[in-house]
Amino acid sequence: MNAKAAGGSSFEIRHGLIGPRQPRVIHLSGESEEESEKISREIDIYIKARVEDIGTQHQLESEDEEILLKTLMSIPNRTYLWVYLTLDLIETDIYTDNIGISEAITRVSRTVNEAYERILHKSRNSEKAKKLLQIVVAAVRPLSLREMCMALALKNDHQSCSDLRIEPEARFRDHIRDLCGFLIVIKDSRIYLLHQTVKEFLVQNHGVPAQSVQASLASSGPAYNDISNPTNGDPGPGRQYSFKLQDSHLLLAKICIQYLLFKNFEDHPLEGDDMLDEYVKENGFLDYSAKYWTTHFHESRTILDQTAPEFRANGPETESVLELCDANSKRCLTWFRIYWTTVINRFPEKFTTMMIVSYFGLTAAVIHLLETDTDQDIDLDSKDDTYQRSALSWAAGNGFDYVVELLLGGIGGRWRNISVPFRLGAAVDSYDLYGRTPLVYAIWNHHAAVVDILLKGGARIAVEDSVKGTPLVYAFCCGNRDIEELVSRRGAKVDLHLDGNELTAMLFSAAVKGQEPVLELLLKTDKVDPDSRDEIERTPLSYAAEFGREGIVERLLETGKANPNLRDRTGATPLLHAAARGQEGIVKILLERGNVDPDTRDRKGRTPLSYVVEWGREGTGTVKLLMETGKVDLDARDIEGRTPLSYAAESGSAPTVKLLLETGKVDPDSWAHGHLKGRTPLLFAAQNGHETVVRLLYPQTDRVKLEHHDKHYNKGKALLAAIGSKQEMIVQILIEEAKVDPLFSDEFGQSPLLRAIHADSETMIQVILNTGKIDVNQKLNKKSTAISIAIKRGNIDAMRALLKAGADPNTKINTLATISAEAAKEYAHKNYSKAAELYATAAELQALVNGEENPQNADLLYLYGRSLYHCGLEKSDVLGTGVGNSEAAREKKRAEGGDGAKETGKGKGKAKRKTGTGDEELKESDKLKKGGVFSFQGDDNYDVDDDEDYEDIDDENAPDGGEGEEDEDDDDFTLAWNILDLARVFFNKRLEAATEDPETLKKIKERLADVHDILGEVSLESESFKQACVDLEESLKIKLELYPTESTLITEAHYKLSLALEFASQGGGEGDADSEVSPEEQKKGRDEAVKHMKSAIASCKKRVEAEETAIKSADGDKVGDKPKDEAEKSVEEGKDLVKELELRLRDLMTPPQPTKPANLGEEQMAGILSSIMSGSSDDAKKMFENIISGANDISGSVRKKPKAPEAGPSSAASGSGTSNGAGAKRKAEDDAPVVQEEKPVVAATGNSKKPRVTTEEEEKAAEEGTLVP
Repeated sequence: MNAKAAGGSSFEIRHGLIGPRQPRVIHLSGESEEESEKISREIDIYIKARVEDIGTQHQLESEDEEILLKTLMSIPNRTYLWVYLTLDLIETDIYTDNIGISEAITRVSRTVNEAYERILHKSRNSEKAKKLLQIVVAAVRPLSLREMCMALALKNDHQSCSDLRIEPEARFRDHIRDLCGFLIVIKDSRIYLLHQTVKEFLVQNHGVPAQSVQASLASSGPAYNDISNPTNGDPGPGRQYSFKLQDSHLLLAKICIQYLLFKNFEDHPLEGDDMLDEYVKENGFLDYSAKYWTTHFHESRTILDQTAPEFRANGPETESVLELCDANSKRCLTWFRIYWTTVINRFPEKFTTMMIVSYFGLTAAVIHLLETDTDQDIDLDSKDDTYQRSALSWAAGNGFDYVVELLLGGIGGRWRNISVPFRLGAAVDSYDLYGRTPLVYAIWNHHAAVVDILLKGGARIAVEDSVKGTPLVYAFCCGNRDIEELVSRRGAKVDLHLDGNELTAMLFSAAVKGQEPVLELLLKTDKVDPDSRDEIERTPLSYAAEFGREGIVERLLETGKANPNLRDRTGATPLLHAAARGQEGIVKILLERGNVDPDTRDRKGRTPLSYVVEWGREGTGTVKLLMETGKVDLDARDIEGRTPLSYAAESGSAPTVKLLLETGKVDPDSWAHGHLKGRTPLLFAAQNGHETVVRLLYPQTDRVKLEHHDKHYNKGKALLAAIGSKQEMIVQILIEEAKVDPLFSDEFGQSPLLRAIHADSETMIQVILNTGKIDVNQKLNKKSTAISIAIKRGNIDAMRALLKAGADPNTKINTLATISAEAAKEYAHKNYSKAAELYATAAELQALVNGEENPQNADLLYLYGRSLYHCGLEKSDVLGTGVGNSEAAREKKRAEGGDGAKETGKGKGKAKRKTGTGDEELKESDKLKKGGVFSFQGDDNYDVDDDEDYEDIDDENAPDGGEGEEDEDDDDFTLAWNILDLARVFFNKRLEAATEDPETLKKIKERLADVHDILGEVSLESESFKQACVDLEESLKIKLELYPTESTLITEAHYKLSLALEFASQGGGEGDADSEVSPEEQKKGRDEAVKHMKSAIASCKKRVEAEETAIKSADGDKVGDKPKDEAEKSVEEGKDLVKELELRLRDLMTPPQPTKPANLGEEQMAGILSSIMSGSSDDAKKMFENIISGANDISGSVRKKPKAPEAGPSSAASGSGTSNGAGAKRKAEDDAPVVQEEKPVVAATGNSKKPRVTTEEEEKAAEEGTLVP
């Protein structure tokens, strides 16, 4: 090698490898004969200097020095590299081998290759040295010491990272030196070859470029199976250490694949991109293996290897690849996610195994999948979730023509000596997310062979994508003559006079959608103007800037033809569009490369700075970039008078606000005008709850006292804004830290306290009143005090705060009466929802006045609970609300699930009330008002299991959204139960105290009976039949004390209890803790039901007899206060009722039959319904009679609803209580006798579910009785 040839590497050698002994370098290379001679002289000078240095160090005789110099100078074609290697070898001989200078001189290598041979000859482990050199030669990038250590340590039987023996880095560095001497250099812990000539020395036929192939991992021959012996064949004489580059790639491919198959990556995979860097760092060889195993694989074998007959007979290697590419494995997702970091684009979700092997062109794996897919379970047209591309699209885009041919045409029969089962090929025109076909990607990437295959497979050339581009247009734009010719052959001449407007439209579309490949193709045609304008004078650069297409912006600016200062019709430049949309990356690009005006304004008067501060909440980098230009007005006002500081404060960008304030060039008291009149930066920050910004601004605000304004005027306006936005923390900061005096009103007469009352914020009111500057009982306007305003608005939190602060509670009495009267009016008009809302407010207010544990609250609680109960009934009775559908689904689930269905309500409101003690004491419990806070104290009759989970019902079968009106029903029933049960506690307390007059105590008993009655109704609705029996029995017991046996109330009470007992005897109540009933219990329950049904009949008969006697003894046309004909009609109705009750009694006394219409399957029911719809009315009637015949067990028609809490406060607090309806009860009640009520009581005619309804007079009396503070 001559000096000229070697000169190109002398700089690297002398500066990176030789060390401090080298002389000063004068030239790097010689391009002329004169320069080559000059370098030769420099080398001679260098040799002399090095020989003198060696002589001094080793104390050589002058004669020995002369012989050494003469020997070296006699070698022709001397180079720096040869000198470096030779002299170092001589020194090594003298030091290490302990030989004399004379013998060392005889070993002088005459060429660089001889020097390399001598270096390797000194290796302590020639095979390991050779393996290391193969890895270095084939590596795509220099390996780190740790990576190389792991690669060398890998053995065939290793299965996890823990099997590897990793040497410390310092020791491994020395180990490499022992193996390869000076052939390897280590720089920044990465391993390099000493010189390019080392690779030429090692690789056989290096002058022939390595063949880039589309090879499979599978290969024939024994080489693949042993990592320690990667080469085959005789290297030839004198080339003991040489090898084929293809074998080096095979070695590295095998190492990478074995490492990626380690069980670590399946058992402990990478979970998302957040931990990627740390995960890669923990697994030293993972980064390289994941990114480059397919590269080495393709370089290790020719495509012909895969089609050889022996390939298919011996395919464990292919199985290794398929295991590695199994998209369902965690291992695959781990390495593939790491690989995808080299692609830049978003990671493609839902990649299939076929997509992966097609993407990487693993032909053998594709063949294996097609051969073994005899049932054709693989969908060749499936697409990933991110880009919507098929396996064919990925293979075509990456240029793997063999894979494309397999997916398309190599199907059915033989393909290149390989038999593939017949199947339909992949869709040649499969569209992706952007409307592009595989042909487009093949054209874009200049894969002419793939284009040819796709066109032969029928790919269309006129299909438009999302930017209106077609394969035809792209073929013209790509600049590849072969592709143009191929497309032309398909009968579509690629005309070079393509419409420029069409290309311009594509240019704009590509800019908007960030399609960089399309842009690149269009720019190469020289037929589009990068500064084209559309109808509103906008350019592609303008759109790209607005939508944050950084790559597009950079490429357009690189053309030098895109003017970044052009304005559109709105007066905006690309910089303004980017700033307005918060595209900080684009702003930086334009400022750094676009030569733009940084203080330009649009028609709104806004500057890039005012836009940037509005979006840049995380940092100030772009703001500083604008400020550093020195051309930006930091306090520029737009047409609304707003400044950059105003926008920064509104957005909450504390770093930006701090930066602007520190300049001293902004006005913190700047006012906006127009529709934002009077708003300051502090007000914007306060209104939006930006605490840090408020703390930065308030010390700077109100520095200059405005004429006719308080010294805290701007802070005061900010305080009002914060209160109006319910920013409680901001209010606290402004009052307690900024010391804003709350004793002021704005121009509309709004004071902070009044605003806080309107906001219904207990916290803000307390903060304001804690200043001690406001009398809580003073009038806030000419008519009203703070407490009266809160009461009028129904703001409970405000009332609570004011009462705690000492507001006069007497103000509330009249308001409480007014609310209660309004609620009674709404209830009388059957507006139950509104009534419940008003009663809730009244009950809250009364609790504030009396205290939450005061038994005098009982009456309002009763009225509130009763209204809630009716709300639930109203919703459950309305057809078409979805309740029926969900019930049917649950009924089916229950029928299929057996006992499991009984767990539906498990854990929801499992609070049971002990009964019959009477010695109840109040204990803390929270009961929540619907839509608000309602806290009362319960009693010790709640046996709550704290370990139970209060879970929502399974909404799997619920209609649209899962939580519909049925859940609202359940909430109403659940809340009704809790409220009424609390009323029960309070009424019992009042009875126990016996401090009230007899008439009041009688009314209390009447109310208590009604409470138990409705509680029983709720329990029936929720299928808590046993609890229903308890409450209905207690209701009957109290009514028997109050009313005569012939009273309709007694008849009704006996009937309801009979009904509950019948249901309880059948078991299966979802609300019952123990729904299983023994035969003995069934009989006992039905006997009790029979007894009370008889009592109901006796009561009714007694009333009929009394009315008949009254008619007979009556004189004239009146019977008491009734007309005689009306009294006679009542008697007849009573007799009919007796007959109905007697029929029910016979049913009860008949043993239940097993047949239940409710157990009909869906298919059977569907058949019945279709027959009914298609048949005559008589047929339908007969069919229904057949269906219901023998169905004495009325539980079969029970309508199932989600289970509600049986009792107790916890269910209400949980908010998840639900209620299961008692549809069977309804069904039975439709056939039930009509019970006439007496006096003020309205009978539950035709439906025994309706509870007792009081008259307006009774309501009024009850309400008056509750107003005792």
